[in-house]
This record gives sequence, C-alpha cells and structure tokens, in this order.
Amino acid sequence: MKDFTVETPAWADDASRFESLGDGIYRDRQEGESGEPKLLLSFTYEEDDDSQYPLEDLLDKYLLSLSAETEFVSDPQPGDRATMEFEGEVDGLRQAAALVGRTVRNQVTTTDGREYVSMVIE
Repeated sequence: MKDFTVETPAWADDASRFESLGDGIYRDRQEGESGEPKLLLSFTYEEDDDSQYPLEDLLDKYLLSLSAETEFVSDPQPGDRATMEFEGEVDGLRQAAALVGRTVRNQVTTTDGREYVSMVIE
C-alpha cells in the first residue's frame, strides 16, 4: 500500500452537521460525542497486497475499523486505487493520516525454520 492521501468527503461540506477535528478527521454532530470519528483515506495497492493484508494489520495497529460506507475491493490488482472510510479513536485516525508519503507492506522473515509475517511502515 502506497501513495496514501487524506481525502475530503463531499459530506464534510455540511459544517452544520459535521465537525472537523483536524487532520482530515470528522465527527457527525448528530451522533454527539458517542459518534465515531471518521477519516477518508485513499491508497494504491502494490504487488503483494491483497484485499486483507496489510490492510487488516493496519486496522489492528491503530485500533480502527472500516465504516459501513466503505466499498471493499475483493481482488485488488497492483496499481488499483482504493478509498476507504476509517473509524476509531482520534489518536489512531491521526496516526493513519500520518501515512501520507509512506509505504505499508508485509515482510516475511524466517526464524528457527518458522515463517513470520510482520507489517512494515517505511
């Protein structure tokens, strides 16, 4: 996953309904403080990315989820662009927004004959 971009959703133009929390993060005023803050982030899939990894690792690392509004790409190809709406705590969303200019990938390492997969952010 590369070429991360924080997108401004069209619905964010409604300032009477959506509150900007900075860094591209918004909260629905109608949901109040209990509403999940949201971040719209787009990225490009790379050669070894699939529909689950490293995206799932990213969600786990920052304690985020994908909103119901996200259209999930079931079989992404290298170079395909995806835009996803993330939900979670503001700190986790800010860390995800900080991926702009970085690359996220999985790396396989072998230790004592066993393979381990870890997420790498460069």
